[in-house]
Amino acid sequence: MKKFKFLIYFSLLGVILTFVSCKEDTDGNGQSQPLMKDMEMVVYAVKDEAKDVTQSRGLLSYADFDLKYDPDILYLHVIGSNATVGIPLSSKKLCESVVDDQGNTEKRECKCFSYRIEQLEDGSTKVTPFLEDGSLSTESLIIPKDNEGCYFSSVPESVWELPSENITPVKAENSNEVIYAKFERDDVNKEVYRSAENFSVDELIDGLDLLIMHRACAGFNLVGLFYDGQEYIQSEEPTFIEFDEDEFEEIMGSPVESWYIKIYIGGSTFADKYDYGTMQACGDYQKGYYSTGDFQTFESKNFGYNLYYLESYGYYTPKKHQLFTPALGETVDVYILIKHWDGDDEPSDEWLASDDDALYTRMNITGGIQPINNCFYILGLLMDARQFKIAWDNAVEAKANEASTISRSAKGMRFFSVENAKIICEKY
Repeated sequence: MKKFKFLIYFSLLGVILTFVSCKEDTDGNGQSQPLMKDMEMVVYAVKDEAKDVTQSRGLLSYADFDLKYDPDILYLHVIGSNATVGIPLSSKKLCESVVDDQGNTEKRECKCFSYRIEQLEDGSTKVTPFLEDGSLSTESLIIPKDNEGCYFSSVPESVWELPSENITPVKAENSNEVIYAKFERDDVNKEVYRSAENFSVDELIDGLDLLIMHRACAGFNLVGLFYDGQEYIQSEEPTFIEFDEDEFEEIMGSPVESWYIKIYIGGSTFADKYDYGTMQACGDYQKGYYSTGDFQTFESKNFGYNLYYLESYGYYTPKKHQLFTPALGETVDVYILIKHWDGDDEPSDEWLASDDDALYTRMNITGGIQPINNCFYILGLLMDARQFKIAWDNAVEAKANEASTISRSAKGMRFFSVENAKIICEKY
């Protein structure tokens, strides 16, 4: 009854329900062999329902976690061990899918997998996948008698880890050394799926009905955009607000392309290593940071905020550059850094990589959202350009005074705050 209610619950979320077939092997005389079974199951990915109250409604057309398990393979793991076996998936089964609010369904192709499970004389259990052509794989997984359970994932590794070449230890304010890494779409920064539950050997033998996969990571888009505070109309009707290039230059005193931005996201919710089996951090660092990369010039971006649709300048995560990383449900800080280039040539790589002379602001969003796996987030600020220009001019004046006093250029970052900034803190 518990499993039945579980399936009905996910059908309301748009998850496809199906019947699962399993059979016991028989010998030539039709006698069943209870210690050997061939199993077939269907795979679905499910995201957590967003229960937090969000402060805005950003566009998420390319960032949301959907209900599809994208890989064509999954891996069965033994908890507390590196032992695993890959099981290929095939799209050969028609399943009933809820397709509208009225509960109407249609048949759609869904991903399935099959394996043979045997209990051996020493008390261990052997799992052998079936290949797509129906033959048995030459590779098997031996599950020890006294095991901690099993789980399925989309990767062969049992521990997620940032490669050492991606980690730069840095000193953060009032903290010990922390990890720092750029996030780009590559083999490290990718969605990782894990079964929503662990399974005992008995459950593998009896059949799981339906394999529900969650993301063993959280997804993030970051935003740092500017608007004209004098044109930000408080309206109860949907409003389009365009902050064009000419308006930006009039307020800021220089062209859009001369302004550069970088965003850090960090805090104790990020670590350098994460155990998929225990779903806990297992590395050396208690606090980590990610960066959108080196400073990059402001770009025209679209963003929805409450009833407003903004077309403005700054940064919003481009397609395929979302951050995917395990999240521990703890504190999160977001730093937005701004630099201005006034040279005749293009800025050097060293200038783009350095945080020196940047104006920065910091948000701690612990009270709003503490990111967890299997959810997608948008974090950042919408800032009044007029208020920012005041903060920038004050910083430039302070730097000049300091430089004249100590006869050298003042470096390092300088803090700024902007009145009426709109905090973006969304969970999907």
